[in-house]
Amino acid sequence: MSVPGLQNGIVDALIKASPQVLFLLFGRRSILSSATTWQSILYPPIFIKVIDMGNNFLFGWKSQNMSVSQKLAAYPHLYSFTSTKSVVHWFQIIRNKSFQMFDDDIQTALGMNTPNKYTKVAKYPTRNIRTPIVIVYGGSDSLVDIKVMLKELPKRTVATEIPHYEHLDFLWARDTDTQVFPHVFDALDNFTSAENPLREYESYARARDRSLSASANFKQ
Repeated sequence: MSVPGLQNGIVDALIKASPQVLFLLFGRRSILSSATTWQSILYPPIFIKVIDMGNNFLFGWKSQNMSVSQKLAAYPHLYSFTSTKSVVHWFQIIRNKSFQMFDDDIQTALGMNTPNKYTKVAKYPTRNIRTPIVIVYGGSDSLVDIKVMLKELPKRTVATEIPHYEHLDFLWARDTDTQVFPHVFDALDNFTSAENPLREYESYARARDRSLSASANFKQ
């Protein structure tokens, strides 16, 4: 919801230029539909190397927290068909630095030579969320700007950083069972009522501290 941009400057400038550029490059249907064909052609170790190189080129990820065997099992499921429009929407969020709904870029000429937008794109009302929010994010994830996120979410939102984690590590890293799962279980165990009273946040805070301590000891 608050992506600062892509690691590669040229690609970052391209996606922030205009949605029409992406539609011109990829059409208006499925984006990168040839990916599954390349997956079936390439030798699996070469395929995961290509994915690692692509992730490093676009996002600066090192992909060092996942084992080779995990990549061989997981990377074939990394890509799935999605529309170019969905990707354009995501790039609009990056370009405008706003977690907003899709912008059709409709314009009208109100002057002789001055096209002006007459519609304002609505932002998602994330501050109105009443459900307790627990965020576990990677300190090495270039797609996260946690300060911006917390400004757009309710005040009681709890955010926990895993410093060495990147974007995909939350699914497939070697130590997700000790680094990620305890925070999920703690949240499910402690937030149980519809009213979300303060005592539940206090109970979760104690459980979170215990899980952070345990994960630090495990890593050592």
